[in-house]
Amino acid sequence: MDTCTKLFRGLGLALSALVVTAPAIVQASVLWKGDFETGNLSQWSFKFLEKQLKVVGSPVRDGKFALELAAVNNGDRVEVQNGSASATNGTERYYAWSVMAPKALGPNEHQTGYFESKNSYNQIMVFVIKGADVSLDTRFPGSQRRWTAKGKFTPGVWHDFVFHVKWSQDAAVGLIELWFDGQKAFDPIQLPTLADKNDAFFQVGFLSGQAGEVLYVDEARVATDLADVMLAPPSMPDAGVPPVGGAGGSAASGGRSGSGGAGGNSATGGASVGGTGGEEFVAANGGAGGEGGLQPDATANGRTSGCALLPVHTSNPIPYCALLLAHVLRRRRKS
Repeated sequence: MDTCTKLFRGLGLALSALVVTAPAIVQASVLWKGDFETGNLSQWSFKFLEKQLKVVGSPVRDGKFALELAAVNNGDRVEVQNGSASATNGTERYYAWSVMAPKALGPNEHQTGYFESKNSYNQIMVFVIKGADVSLDTRFPGSQRRWTAKGKFTPGVWHDFVFHVKWSQDAAVGLIELWFDGQKAFDPIQLPTLADKNDAFFQVGFLSGQAGEVLYVDEARVATDLADVMLAPPSMPDAGVPPVGGAGGSAASGGRSGSGGAGGNSATGGASVGGTGGEEFVAANGGAGGEGGLQPDATANGRTSGCALLPVHTSNPIPYCALLLAHVLRRRRKS
């Protein structure tokens, strides 16, 4: 057995163990999920106007289910609340949720994600959609508009909110920070983030919806680690364009090439990712129309996704093993 084959077999065993244990490691900080993958509303502690809430199979931000919220009358408050992971003084939390409006919402202010205090029910912070504009308002000390993205709330597109909060009544301790659609919206702002001594809780939906308006919500979660709430960019709709990734080489000459196609199938099959040809890769029979297959053994068949990271001409393959491990961890974190 040659050195390369031994290396890949050993690496395959290590990766198998890693894949089994990765989910528990990667999402260790997740405190609560509201992704509707139960097929119902059981993840949420309270439902407001429940008859106007419906778990649906399409559209979804990820997974199999999302929540549809429909306004029947002008001024309707249609929402779900999460009281099971409420935040106490001194805690630090990352909140995430995704929202989509199939048609542009009206010019009135629609509150879509907001935080209140238990028992006293003081509103602390709120995200507002007005037409195609989205904003963040804080209520203490006094109402202030902290951020606005004009024209960025595009109809028919999922929009991702990731909100970082250090909870405190003390302005020197309290902090907020926001990512919108995967991009940093503003640097941390220090301010009081608790209205009083009561815990804070999160709710999402829309307040002041107008008759006939519909909103979709998905992938809500609360964690103590930013990495556990960030999502990969949403997939673009299939418009009949061939998938990225060219036809992999056959026999001993895998190649990188243009767009779409099945990867090669041999001991050095092609990596079917976009790019220019000519670079050979070991032990990766290309997957069908995706990136090249990832296999520990040089004779294994390709999968539909993965990446071949060990060039044939590499004199020292060991550093590339580290890259391979990092690649798998990154893919697991996105899943």
